[in-house]
Parts: sequence; structure tokens; C-alpha cells
Amino acid sequence: MILHMINDWYIANPGAQIIAVSRPMDGMNLGKELKGNPLTITLEPLSKETVVEYLGEKTPDESSRVWDVLTRPLFLNLFIKTDQLEGCTSDGYELAPKKAETGGALIWNYLQRELLREEDEKWVLRCAIACEYILPYIAYRMEKEHRFTTVDRID
Repeated sequence: MILHMINDWYIANPGAQIIAVSRPMDGMNLGKELKGNPLTITLEPLSKETVVEYLGEKTPDESSRVWDVLTRPLFLNLFIKTDQLEGCTSDGYELAPKKAETGGALIWNYLQRELLREEDEKWVLRCAIACEYILPYIAYRMEKEHRFTTVDRID
């Protein structure tokens, strides 16, 4: 339905340029489904050499499980942004970062980092409830209803 709406809009607005971003969809090639002459760009994982060069002395051990996801720019960014959370507190609330070994742990650490965004007790409380109760529950329900699949565990 969304593809039809995009294509109808494109036809109604000649000369307009559309940028559409999508994750892979089962059996569908977005480049072929969109009207006009779409240019398809596929993001590829980074090379391990590029990641090592970027991280420098923060490069994890060769045997670390985090390498399963570290070549993806999102997880590389999360790895960098959540590097120094150990021992941090936000308005008296002690953070509980996980060892950065999996994609799930990196996402968890990013949510913990959000607690540091503001030094306001109400913000910290709302953010803590969202990060530690609401978001895990939403993820649980999404997985249970097969709306996404997980690639690893948080532990």
C-alpha cells in the first residue's frame, strides 16, 4: 500500500526526487517497485581492517563476540558512544552497562547512556522506566508476534 502511495505521488509530481530508505524486504526489490529510474544503493558492512583502524587502541580482542556486529556502522557507533559508562551515575541513579560483547548489549548500553542526557530527576526516572521496563517489553512482544527477529542476546 505504501509503495502504491509513493508511486502515485511520484506520478502526480513530475520532476520530484524521492529518497526512500528501507531494510531488505522478503522477496521484494524496492528499486524495481518504485516508478521512474530509481538508483539503488546498498550499504555493505565495513571491513574488519577499517574498524580496527577506526577504533585504534579501543579495538576489542580478536576472539570477542562483538565482532559479529562491529562491522555494521550502527553497532560500531554504539560501541564508541557507550565505551565509558562503567561507574557512571545520573542524578544518583547508577547505570548498569553490560559488557560490550553482543549487539544486544550495545543497544542496552546505549539506552543506559540516555539516562545521562539530562541531570533532572524526573527525566532520569522516566528514562529508566522506559529503558529497563517498557522497551524490553516491547521487544519481547515484537519477537513473540514475529514482527522482528533477534540476532543475539543481551547477556
